[in-house]
Amino acid sequence: MISNDRVDAVTINQTTPMALSEIRGHLSHHTPLTYEQFIATNGHDCSGNHEQHPASYSIDLVMRDSVQRKSHYLHYLCYLGCEQAVRDWVECLHTQHNSVEVIKILNDHGIYDHYMGTPLHTLSAWTNSVKIAAFLVEQGANPNIQDYYGCRPGREQMDSWFIPAFRLGCEVDDYSNDPSVTKSVRRVEEDFTEINNYLAQFQTE
Repeated sequence: MISNDRVDAVTINQTTPMALSEIRGHLSHHTPLTYEQFIATNGHDCSGNHEQHPASYSIDLVMRDSVQRKSHYLHYLCYLGCEQAVRDWVECLHTQHNSVEVIKILNDHGIYDHYMGTPLHTLSAWTNSVKIAAFLVEQGANPNIQDYYGCRPGREQMDSWFIPAFRLGCEVDDYSNDPSVTKSVRRVEEDFTEINNYLAQFQTE
């Protein structure tokens, strides 16, 4: 279930608006894979059509340690914006790890495919969900960790071009971070106001 409390928008190619609610509509049709199903994929193509994208969308999960595999799965759930799935996964982590290890998974930012960002970066790039953000922060997610570009989750990401880290077999898969193509996506600040304001209260200059 997607927990967005308002209709939001992103801009495609800086001129053509597309409602975030429409993007969320596409993503909401994707039933979250279990962790076991997820790690059986190539780490990016969760659409079931791996043969069509055998190399360019591959993330070698076998080479990642347990922390990064589990963090990568949390990125996936945050991208989907599925509150219950995020909660269930973090609760599952608590049954497998001590609190220090869980916090390490929540704050891992060593995966280049996510621009060295944390799951909180992914959440704030694709949703306006304060509920999920608050849950992650309560569980130990750090809103002050910087990604590859030196941006913290939320408002500092506003000028970043980005692409989905996962293929789900829907229209959103075809977005690119190339501003010269039709389906480039750029964040529009006013459409992420709630999550940006929430995260900003923890961020010092």
